[in-house]
Amino acid sequence: MSAPLYRRRRPAVACIECRRRKVKCDRAFPCGPCGNASLMCGYRNSNNEVTLTNLCAGPTATDLFSSTIASEEDSIQTGAVASTPINLTSSGSGIAGLATHFPFPSGYSVSRDMGMNENEPVDLPGRTVSHAKSLGCGKTYIQSSFGQLDHLNFLLHRSDDAEIQSLWEQCSHYARIIRSERSVKYYNQLGPPNVTNNLLLKSTCDRLIMLYLHTFEAVFRVLHIPTFMQQYEMYWNNPQGASRAFPSTLALVLAIGACFISEADADELHLFAPQWIAGAQFWLTESFEKFGIDLSVLQVSALLLLARQTLPDPSELVWISGDFPLRIAVGLGLHKETRIHFPEFSPFESEMRKRLWATILEMSTQSCLDTGMPPSISNDDFDCELPSNINDVDASNLSAATDIADGFTQSTIQRMLMRTMPVRLQILRYCNALKKAPGQDYLWILKLSMELDTMCHSHTATLQSYQKNSKPDTPTPTGFQIHMLNLLTRRFLLALHSPFAVEAKANQSFYFSRKVLTENALTCLSPLQLVSQKPLPVGSLPENQQHELLRLKVRGGDIMRHMLCHATAILIVELTTELGENAFPIMHSLSQDLFFHAIEESMAIFRRRIQAGETNVDIYVLFSCAMAQAKVMKAGLAPERQTIEPAKDSLNICCELLKFQAQVSEVSSLGLTQDLQVGLENEIGPSNLWEGML
Repeated sequence: MSAPLYRRRRPAVACIECRRRKVKCDRAFPCGPCGNASLMCGYRNSNNEVTLTNLCAGPTATDLFSSTIASEEDSIQTGAVASTPINLTSSGSGIAGLATHFPFPSGYSVSRDMGMNENEPVDLPGRTVSHAKSLGCGKTYIQSSFGQLDHLNFLLHRSDDAEIQSLWEQCSHYARIIRSERSVKYYNQLGPPNVTNNLLLKSTCDRLIMLYLHTFEAVFRVLHIPTFMQQYEMYWNNPQGASRAFPSTLALVLAIGACFISEADADELHLFAPQWIAGAQFWLTESFEKFGIDLSVLQVSALLLLARQTLPDPSELVWISGDFPLRIAVGLGLHKETRIHFPEFSPFESEMRKRLWATILEMSTQSCLDTGMPPSISNDDFDCELPSNINDVDASNLSAATDIADGFTQSTIQRMLMRTMPVRLQILRYCNALKKAPGQDYLWILKLSMELDTMCHSHTATLQSYQKNSKPDTPTPTGFQIHMLNLLTRRFLLALHSPFAVEAKANQSFYFSRKVLTENALTCLSPLQLVSQKPLPVGSLPENQQHELLRLKVRGGDIMRHMLCHATAILIVELTTELGENAFPIMHSLSQDLFFHAIEESMAIFRRRIQAGETNVDIYVLFSCAMAQAKVMKAGLAPERQTIEPAKDSLNICCELLKFQAQVSEVSSLGLTQDLQVGLENEIGPSNLWEGML
């Protein structure tokens, strides 16, 4: 009697090559091991027929077919073979099956006889860069502060309340309308900017230029002001006679100035500003293809980076171009000291190179802090010296001019920022590093912190002395300059101490970090006492300077948004912690009033940001819920989560604001913006705190 024929107990689920090489198969189509080895992947079906899949898919095949694998595993548990294998014949059903397993790149079309709609692009799967950024990749110092807010889980999961879910959906709907209309208006007619075709009066342009020179140019030096004003007058009289870079330079200057214009004059200018920015970006891209790169192109690149900081809701991928001007500057040799490496350069060109390098390095450092990216340059990679401490009128004749040893000039703020750059780069590299270097313990952190804090206090005291002891005809620092200097430097202390302040609840040896955070968060949110010897209320400044600061906080981009979010979260965490501990009731009662006032001002700014065009309402809702709980705790009631009603109230406010912005976006071409503004203010009421300031 012959032996019975051997039968395999279960069908083979691994591909032929993986079985032959005795490696683990992920059963994808094709599988990952075959894709990595560039092998033809094939499977044997129940009829002992071999079916080959397409050529190598790469290491992400498992992600592409996770749903298919799940269905196969379910069938394997029942002892059955997975669904019908892929057939690469020309039949319609075969190609239809192929399309479900192999998504084609965007823009790739398949003919109708292959079973797919030729006008329906299919994108490759996977996480996008903007998605990774929205997850907060790398920004551990911000995550540590927000992680202490009790309502973060509520915000992430959007609650189970039907009314709250409906309000979230309405906010998302209006936000999509705003972004869609904005993209159509701003970017449908790209081209080199031409200010004279936009029907702006020269008086309006003059005003915008003065606003730019008084604010951003007073901190971030890009232009030689006398040369720029001379070119501006020539351009207005004869646009064809201007240099090829000047129209873009002027357009970006006007766009930045529009950020500081009053609300009464802002409607039309806020429509023009994004168009000018997009046009300058188009010209910049075109210049790289047609012309060489020189200092004028680098000036446009630096101004473009600054102009993007004046949009309340810029593209999620703006941060990608943060290092672009830095690469150009290094390519032009701006990181090298001209006195040593380029002695043939004129004194004026050397000075402009130093100013541009300082501004571009500053913006790159701020961008890395906002995105959680490691810095692209270290202290050992450049030896460019500080810009000269001279005014622009003296820069044209540098051979005869000398540095002002003890006095305020148009370059003083930039020089102070550059003096703190070495320690800030060390802090930035430490905060965004995945692996900490040996010796970087808490004592090393305190040493860095004290070094930067000492320089910040010294710079502030020096600028205040310039204000008090100035002569009638000499320039003096403005409140805007002092506040921006503190904001740009002290936010690095927030990043440095945030992780340690979290540990202070369990380990009192980190208590110092907790107090450093609180002090610097208040400094960033509230302007300093600049002129008067008497204590001033939080937020008190001369009227015009107060308006400039407020408008930048309301309309500013990533730097202002991240600073406001981080500093406000720190104060809310400290406020709720003090209310819960109640260890020093007399001292804490004094600080709590200050915290409440600063947080309420900050929340009013977040509301104004939504009204100014920002579409993200999550932060405002989160802080509203946290503040509601803080008020309940201060009243001595049980600190249960008071979430639902504050969330509904804040979402209703956000929904009305976004609804108004969507209406403005749809009918602005009809000239109805002002009427809708009046209707909205009558419906929900203006903010009493900021009434009349914008």
